Amino acid sequence: MATRNKRETDAVPIKLAFILALLLLTTAAQAEPPIDCKANQRGPFVDLCVHETSVGRMITIDLMIKEEHARQDSIILEIPYGNIRRSGVVMQLYYNSVAGKAQWVKFPDLDLSGIYLQPDSILLPVQSWIEQGLQPGQIVRIVLLFGE
Repeated sequence: MATRNKRETDAVPIKLAFILALLLLTTAAQAEPPIDCKANQRGPFVDLCVHETSVGRMITIDLMIKEEHARQDSIILEIPYGNIRRSGVVMQLYYNSVAGKAQWVKFPDLDLSGIYLQPDSILLPVQSWIEQGLQPGQIVRIVLLFGE
């Protein structure tokens, strides 16, 4: 059985990281706007694309804040929509007040940075919201309006 010396063993993760980085850069370099975006480019700006869409549907997600959320940086929720690259999403966030689900307050005083919307999922910084004053037992309502 052949053994490797320490120098060869230390070089293996570096080589793998280099290959992975090269693969990612090659994939990113080949990325192009969607075909419909090329047809809809307007004006003197090469990088400007206008994609018109009609509203397809609205999804409402109610998330009850729990004590265990304070121990998690963020949570990921699956959403049944993967077309954000082309049609986009309009998002609004609310939290409930003393009247349960009968009264909702918009999120103006909480920091909304840290929300990441990606195809088929949304990442929510729940721990940050708790640090800013959201209490366990309160409900966060996420309203997503999708294009077709």
